[in-house]
Amino acid sequence: MRCIPWKDQKGAVLPFVALIMVFVIFGMMAIVVDAGGLYNVRKQMVTAADAAALAGAKEMEKNLSASVSESEKATIRAKAEQIAKSIATKNGAEGEPR
Repeated sequence: MRCIPWKDQKGAVLPFVALIMVFVIFGMMAIVVDAGGLYNVRKQMVTAADAAALAGAKEMEKNLSASVSESEKATIRAKAEQIAKSIATKNGAEGEPR
């Protein structure tokens, strides 16, 4: 009678499949955690850019307010808001600033 080598190895593939699945799951978890961290950093950078643009616009308006007429202030304010929104959009901000 011939001995068939794989006859007594029923279920021998299961531990290998389980081990591979564990590594695949851990790899996917690592990618998800890294992607989440990158997303949070991006959001913080966009918020910082928005704040900087708006702060600069407000500072410009404050410094020019003593020697500028009301109509020029409105023009400066509109242009400052336009610049701030443009900078925020270039930095990846979405939607309207709060």
